[in-house]
Amino acid sequence: MAKNYFYIGSQKIVDVYIGSTPISKVYKGSVLVYQKTKAAAQNIFIAILLSWNKDTPKNNFAYSYDGITWTESTLPIANDCGNTCSRIAYGDGKFVAIGLTQSAVSTDGKTWSVGGTLPSANWNEGLVYGNGKYIQTNSTSKKVASSEDGATWDQNSTTFGTAPIGITYGNGLFVLSNFAYSEDGGVAWIENSTMSGKNGGVIKYFNGKFINCSVYDSNMIMYTSTDGKTWTSQTFTGIEGFTDLTYNNGKYYLLTRWDKMYISEDLSTWTEKTAPYAYTIAYGAGKLVITGAEEGKTYYSTDDGDTWAEGYAFSQNTEDDIWVVDYFDTSTADASLAGGGNLG
Repeated sequence: MAKNYFYIGSQKIVDVYIGSTPISKVYKGSVLVYQKTKAAAQNIFIAILLSWNKDTPKNNFAYSYDGITWTESTLPIANDCGNTCSRIAYGDGKFVAIGLTQSAVSTDGKTWSVGGTLPSANWNEGLVYGNGKYIQTNSTSKKVASSEDGATWDQNSTTFGTAPIGITYGNGLFVLSNFAYSEDGGVAWIENSTMSGKNGGVIKYFNGKFINCSVYDSNMIMYTSTDGKTWTSQTFTGIEGFTDLTYNNGKYYLLTRWDKMYISEDLSTWTEKTAPYAYTIAYGAGKLVITGAEEGKTYYSTDDGDTWAEGYAFSQNTEDDIWVVDYFDTSTADASLAGGGNLG
């Protein structure tokens, strides 16, 4: 493993420049002898406020380190439904957010600056980091775009037959909610002919499995795959209004919009529990955190969803405001907030 320093004689070199340009890697022949490392951000919950009635609240997101105490702040970009962003992803030491027409970047998840212009406006819905790239989906253009820094974006030439809503990354593959996948870092995309006409919505990669679920249906359809190419489907009668899914330590937590949460260890047998009316769920800092729809509130549970406590109420919520939440474990290679497009 390369060090983040090297010596010239007895002088220790930590920062390398050619003129005024910082150099992140130095090779001796083909051997990497120096690589400047990036300090990891602190693990963090981030919650986003969506105003369906196009209100423009002063504060449009909040962050928390424990899921209980939150600090409100402002993202400098707008989304399709109000003055905030749509999705956030973390990778390579940087948080990236996408909105209506622009991206934003941050090194800590708290303070943000405008990144760049997105190739397609309106309904930029999915975002994920993997293989050195941020890739976002746009369901209007039916295209994806990629960026290495979160500021400069290149739109892929592929126009999908079924609009891509969500996107995830795992096992070296980018996979879309329409079951298309890329094996070369998002350059060439293969539309899965065996899944033609099908589309999930919330797509995640947990515990070595790709999981793609239909959103809001009266009976949830869940597609699972270990390789992102061959899929098995299950229909769950009675699981109605599915909105989001998270995972921790061998357990999958499935949230619906009708005051219910379900827990499973095998994605087949689910135990029902009562939960506050909410849209999104995340696990981090030893607790489950969910966001309350149409009331701008967060709730948390430390006992696997047996009991819930109100954590925070957004200071400028209206009955039309909806929260999106996720936990970013910055010790991992990447993390993505609602990358599955759960509100798409």
